[in-house]
Amino acid sequence: MNIIITGTSAGIGYSLAQKFATNKEHTVVALSRNEKKLHELASAAGPGKIVPLRFDLSNYQYENLLILLKQEGITHIDIIIHNAGLLINKPFDQLEVQDWEQIYSTNVIGVAMLTRALLGLMGGEQHTHIVTIGSIGGVNGTSKFPGLSAYSSSKGALATLTECMAEEFKSRNITSNCLALGAVGTEMLIKAFPGYHAKMTPEGISDYIHDFSVGGWRYYNGKILEVSVTNP
Repeated sequence: MNIIITGTSAGIGYSLAQKFATNKEHTVVALSRNEKKLHELASAAGPGKIVPLRFDLSNYQYENLLILLKQEGITHIDIIIHNAGLLINKPFDQLEVQDWEQIYSTNVIGVAMLTRALLGLMGGEQHTHIVTIGSIGGVNGTSKFPGLSAYSSSKGALATLTECMAEEFKSRNITSNCLALGAVGTEMLIKAFPGYHAKMTPEGISDYIHDFSVGGWRYYNGKILEVSVTNP
């Protein structure tokens, strides 16, 4: 399988890339802004192959990615996991235009434009599963938290985008699903909420995301699935 994962310098993305790389038949294209962490990830790979690429979702520049895929002989993408995300914890009346633009350019627009750039390598005779990593805070009717207006609303937009992509691509042998995660103890969460203890770990939830990415498309398309710990 050929798998593209964004946000792989730490946390869920880092763990996911490692899990996929335990299979020698897999090639993982790992995208992140942190070049040092990317090379650490690639050097720690298992029998599978991890191809690192420094990449900023908010720049919308895909030339280097497409060149890299061609150089690696990748003509089809089996799985793309939109894991990269930005979280800003600020009271609503302190959020500036730049904060909103930053969050939406990464969490929503970056996902849409990267998917668009890679459509020529998806679907057709071979299936492609698009998995977006959302948040329970972005699901209608769930509890919301102060300070997360920009973040949670962007994840709500991402959930709707997931449903729209499923409809747009259903005739192309491409499925699109969103995993709306509860709190996971990532560096991003710890930085935004010092002292908060999340019930889920990046390593633990990456097992679920891995298995869902590989086989979940057989049962779901256009679904927003809430994922949290029920028995702490």
